[in-house]
Amino acid sequence: MQREVSTFAGLTAMIAIAAILTVILFPVFVQAGEQAQQSSSIAQPQGTPPDVFIVADFKSLEGWRAFPWPDRDGARHTSRIAISLSTAQKPHETVMRIDYAFASDHSTQVCIDYALPPCANYAELVFSVFGDGSGNVLEVWTGEQARGWRGAGSLKLDFTGWRTVTLRLDDNFTALTHTLRFVVRRVNGLGEHTILLDDIILRQPAEKKLPADYSFAPELSEPPPFRRKKEFRVERRQVGDRTVVLIDGEPLVCILDASSDPKYLELAQRAGANCFALDLYWRDLEPLPGFSNWSRLRKFVDWLGEAGFAVIMLVNIHQPRWLLAQRGDEPLDNGLLYPNAPLVRQSFTRFLERFLPEFASARNLIAIGVSAGGEADANFPEIPGLKTAWRKSPTLLAEFRAFLASKYGNDKAWCEAWQVKNPTARIEEAVPPEPLGDPNGPWTDFRQC
Repeated sequence: MQREVSTFAGLTAMIAIAAILTVILFPVFVQAGEQAQQSSSIAQPQGTPPDVFIVADFKSLEGWRAFPWPDRDGARHTSRIAISLSTAQKPHETVMRIDYAFASDHSTQVCIDYALPPCANYAELVFSVFGDGSGNVLEVWTGEQARGWRGAGSLKLDFTGWRTVTLRLDDNFTALTHTLRFVVRRVNGLGEHTILLDDIILRQPAEKKLPADYSFAPELSEPPPFRRKKEFRVERRQVGDRTVVLIDGEPLVCILDASSDPKYLELAQRAGANCFALDLYWRDLEPLPGFSNWSRLRKFVDWLGEAGFAVIMLVNIHQPRWLLAQRGDEPLDNGLLYPNAPLVRQSFTRFLERFLPEFASARNLIAIGVSAGGEADANFPEIPGLKTAWRKSPTLLAEFRAFLASKYGNDKAWCEAWQVKNPTARIEEAVPPEPLGDPNGPWTDFRQC
């Protein structure tokens, strides 16, 4: 069995030269009465437990964004919304006032977003709301990395006065919440209305441990439905301008993703598949620092081998949340560190140094692909939406300029090689190039210059 070797961040990893592979939880509402007693003013500062995050005490509206949702026909916006600070209901405390209007039966909803500075995992949300008696519905959503928007609960606005609401959130330890969203959805209440929000608090899970039965691989209680002996011999042949990969003399036919369902395996076999690609995320493989219990995954790989299927592992750098607490001055993009940040490379390298040997002896494992994940691969190195935030990474800039200095030696040689027209351009002020058009297309890659 042949395996190709490549280097990622100083670590030798097995890389295949192969064809490119073609709760909402019911909310728990705690109502503290129509005129609930409220604490005077929330201050995050000193004395706040580390697992509690004060979203807003509404000294300002920084970080908040309000916007109407398109109408049912998708063509208009007949809903309106505006947010402001108010002391009307609490003379000694500032709250957020939300004025909204549904002008027609085509109106749908209005939204208020808050971008959470610490992209973390939360188990509970507590907030106070002053109802408007409209009969509309207040919904709460959380925006999570990789898993999208998830509903956290809802409350009918059929009351007036203050109520305190507590919602149990999905405290999956791999969930990274980057945005908190409040939605007022129209039910009956046409016209203009006003609600108030205050004292918004997020709490992290009390237990930082993993569940005892944590695993990201299926539990195998039965042998595979059929067994095929294979050598899993990999070879490459040049056919015209293409490289064809063969397994035991047969063309590589790979399916993403695998399953332990016997019917699934039978259908895959009938379709001519001889390989499965497992899409694996670093955040799941190492949910806590040093986690290394991958025995069920190894059993699953061996189980597929008994059925005659080769395996390609795709290990993507979807970052675990514990990494963010160590980021220092490295900037974030959408709540995550850039793949080129030294902290990410060093931590991911340490993980791979433990993970790869666990699977090196698997006879049917023909390749391990290491990447920054789909979006990061398309935009590498870190170009979020053609903006330049990634250029501000101090470590990336330092490494990029050191690369230029070592390769070209002086400003003149660099300018000639890169066709830089600015006569005063200097290596010590250089920034990585921007993409040539669409970031998903080809662009100037400084690593190849």
